[in-house]
Amino acid sequence: MATLAELFAAAVQHHQTGHLSQAAQVYRQILQQQPDHARALNMLGVIACQTGNLSEGISYYQQAIAIAPALIDAYHNLALALQMTGKVDAALQQYRMAIAQQPNHVETHHQLGRLLIQQGQIKEGMAHYQQALAVKPNYAPVMASLGTVLLQLGHLPDAIAYLQQALQTQPDLVPAWQCLGQALQLSGRLDEAATALQRSLTLQPNPAIHYLLGKVLEEQGNIEAAIAQFQSALQLQPNYPEADWQHHLILPVSYDTPDQRAYHRQRFCRSLNQLIHQADLTTSAGQQAALQGLGSRTNFYLAYQGWNDRGLQQKYGHFVHQIMTANYPQWSELPTSSSLSPASPSPTPSPKLRIGYLSAHLMAHSAAAWARGWIREHDRHQLEIYCYHIGQHTDFITKEFHDLSDHFRHVPGDLAQIAQQVRVDQLDILIFTDIGMDARTTQLAGLRLAPIQCTAWGHPVTSGLPTIDYYLSSDLMEPENAQQHYSEQLVRLPNIGICYSKPPLPDVRYSRTQFGLREDAIVFLSFQAPYKYLPQYDEVFAQIAYRLMQFNLMAQFVFLRPASNYGVERWQRRLQSAFATVGLESQNHCVLLPKLDRPVYWSLNLVSDVFLDTIYWSGGNSTLEAVAYGLPVVTLPGEFMRGRHSAAILQRLGVTETIATDLTDYINLAVRLGTSLTWRQEITTKIQAGHDRLYDDRECVRALEAFFQQVAQR
Repeated sequence: MATLAELFAAAVQHHQTGHLSQAAQVYRQILQQQPDHARALNMLGVIACQTGNLSEGISYYQQAIAIAPALIDAYHNLALALQMTGKVDAALQQYRMAIAQQPNHVETHHQLGRLLIQQGQIKEGMAHYQQALAVKPNYAPVMASLGTVLLQLGHLPDAIAYLQQALQTQPDLVPAWQCLGQALQLSGRLDEAATALQRSLTLQPNPAIHYLLGKVLEEQGNIEAAIAQFQSALQLQPNYPEADWQHHLILPVSYDTPDQRAYHRQRFCRSLNQLIHQADLTTSAGQQAALQGLGSRTNFYLAYQGWNDRGLQQKYGHFVHQIMTANYPQWSELPTSSSLSPASPSPTPSPKLRIGYLSAHLMAHSAAAWARGWIREHDRHQLEIYCYHIGQHTDFITKEFHDLSDHFRHVPGDLAQIAQQVRVDQLDILIFTDIGMDARTTQLAGLRLAPIQCTAWGHPVTSGLPTIDYYLSSDLMEPENAQQHYSEQLVRLPNIGICYSKPPLPDVRYSRTQFGLREDAIVFLSFQAPYKYLPQYDEVFAQIAYRLMQFNLMAQFVFLRPASNYGVERWQRRLQSAFATVGLESQNHCVLLPKLDRPVYWSLNLVSDVFLDTIYWSGGNSTLEAVAYGLPVVTLPGEFMRGRHSAAILQRLGVTETIATDLTDYINLAVRLGTSLTWRQEITTKIQAGHDRLYDDRECVRALEAFFQQVAQR
């Protein structure tokens, strides 16, 4: 006759091979011989839960614990079953009882910490992770879980460290590779992120990993490889709205040739029409799928192709509005006073206009930081200011927005939470500072959350949304026919349209050699994002360098280094090709520097000779910083407002000599500034003399307030 141990081993064998009924039969045979066999009761509970009999499984676990209070597996299994039935408090109690039995049991601390974090008790949950690591310092599953939480909290360096340590110990942890890829992507370490996600796919094909890898490859600029990853995700999971939208509406970060630019614009047009045609907004499932797809990306890069986007933006904007109305009909129109919920009382009655500013970038980010001047200078006798920061992360600039507001709302939650908060505040006017920079902002802008809704030049292109009434722009930046470029009513605020404070002198100054620059070179600063450079203008840099060589002068151009090796190689190939046309080696003239902290970048301005504005998409914040340090700016105004920032800034300064009329004039001006130290110094003197007219300009704020009063009365 078989012993109990032999029977138990046979039952486990049946269980492991999927023969659950045979396993259960043997466990019951064991219990007939020994009714208090706790491990057999525990395993019967496992089989019951696996076959969907949760209440029966819970009963078995409870019997096992009553017989053997130190049987930790039974506590874990009972807690899991209780979680599955929605009894979270009871599950937490079981984990705590297990810890009372074995205070140093690593996996119990791990599971309790995970459940606490799921319930929003982050601090207590992480404490249990740390207790587990205190007992077993190199336990990979706990390190991976801790790294995952730190990623969710935005503590990227610590998250990366824990995830890497976990994977060194246990390289087959697939979820850890995924989280590491996400953390590295958010940190701008795109090459490492791609490697981590590719490693995850070699261990286990997964549509979510294909999707994430596609996003990383897109950010690197490897558009064809990104499309292939989105297609792989859709093959594994055909009903994957996010991958579907990415596959259809993806646009390159930059282009190698003008023909590529035309091809991808045509592809975008066709794909947008396909998405509109296939969208089913009549069913709940179809509405939700469209909302998920819309929330997965923006059409940010469309504007950087350099054409008039009004028609395409309007088609896209009306589609956005249809999707948002289908999902949130309660916020598609303004409520009447009789329909306001009594659970959401209106704010205290006030004669002041309630003005809201909403962005995911109310922090040290060019998309919205410019709005501080408006808010700081607003007349609080007339206006009551509400700021809505819908981004996860905050910094010292976020605190400035907080301190400048009458009411500051940090609402990084879901769309419904944000929309409800804005509606409760009953604004008179809502300003979206940067539609197109963030998917959730675009979604919210597709609703009617205030009677009057505006957008502004955080992303200087029309929104195309029928829910946005006005575009707040600059009189000096707009051409005469500017209204043709906007679906909104254009508001031309005086001068450059914003109240911008002069940047300070950096506390620590860096020398040219610290930036890898030659002391004897004429340094041209052109430190813009890669997507601002269209390939047809690459030859400008080569022509300037060639012309300066005729005066025995060496030109050096300082560019922002792309975030990935792929992007660097692509940019270098373009520069090599351009400089080769005039018989020069680009590596002798072009210096690529990584993204710099603000004070370090200011020092780079101080050691440069000339600021070369990007053609067709002008510098904004960067030009305002350059002229703060007296750096001469060469610019060629474009057709649209986004290509006319620098020209407006120079006009306000009273320095129009370096505003070019065409490409030839642009090159001639750059060469003259490079060869004539006297003229450079004269331009610098004029720039500095005009600072008082440019910075902290309150005239535009008064005009903005007059506009608020006018449209509110209307």
